[in-house]
Amino acid sequence: TSIELKQFLFDKGAASSHTAAYNPQCSGQVERLYGTLWKTICLALKSCGLPVTHWEVVLLNALHCIRSLLYTSINCTTHELFRSFTLRSANGVSLPTWLYVPGSILLKRNDRVSKYDPLVEKAELVSCNPQYAHIVRPDGKHETVSLRRLAPKGNDMISDTELEPIHIAEQGEPHPT
Repeated sequence: TSIELKQFLFDKGAASSHTAAYNPQCSGQVERLYGTLWKTICLALKSCGLPVTHWEVVLLNALHCIRSLLYTSINCTTHELFRSFTLRSANGVSLPTWLYVPGSILLKRNDRVSKYDPLVEKAELVSCNPQYAHIVRPDGKHETVSLRRLAPKGNDMISDTELEPIHIAEQGEPHPT
């Protein structure tokens, strides 16, 4: 019975508490995460050609996919955010694809003197492991840095001439409708 189970858990030192009934307003985040997990499982099943009844087979890979999603605003995964180690997949340690290929990257600067100094500088990635990367700074200095200081280099900056406003109609001419 429930009383015997509570007593057993209490004797073993397990904490117990009372929980509220299902409340969708308070459980919104859980419901969203459940929906994301189920969609990921369905996609994995479809790509493997398995029926829905075999969802347990792809569960671990689906969870790994969700945990390894990179949040670009903080440049880390949720797993890295809440735990201090890199997530391991069934095939080993996972790294973002831009860290596999040596090339141009952005490096966060920790030596800023003024708030007007740039936040990042360009660098060249030589090699990396799950925690550190070997880079070459623009001045030719070789350095080993934490992966947390690195970001992928995006598209080149837009020039000032491309930022000038585009005039659709000159004065006195009606605007196109």
